[in-house]
Amino acid sequence: MRERQGSSSAGGHCQYSRSNLCVTGYLHRNQLALFRDCVDAMVADRTEEVLIDFADCRYLSSMFIGHLVDGIMRAKERHKDVRVLVSPEIGRFFEMAHLDQLFEYEVAEDRRIGSGVNPPVVQGA
Repeated sequence: MRERQGSSSAGGHCQYSRSNLCVTGYLHRNQLALFRDCVDAMVADRTEEVLIDFADCRYLSSMFIGHLVDGIMRAKERHKDVRVLVSPEIGRFFEMAHLDQLFEYEVAEDRRIGSGVNPPVVQGA
């Protein structure tokens, strides 16, 4: 099994371990090589099922999409069962890019409490 991981001062994190490619935070272009390494590790791994988890990722540059799609297609060519889980923000991005025509993905429940932009509305207080 190959593992790849790393983060940057930009707050994004990418890691592949035990059939799970997990991306969190805000991925920026300076993390593209790390992301590509994680995708390659996922494809090379001998596991039959993989999870690509973007549920806690709020932003990724469009430069990542080509590597992601290529990795998913290569994994499927190797007869892997690929499950893709995305945050609502990434789900909207995937929808606008029509990626649902290339692969299936699930939109995770938004686990954040508020966006931090506006204070939450409290009723009955």
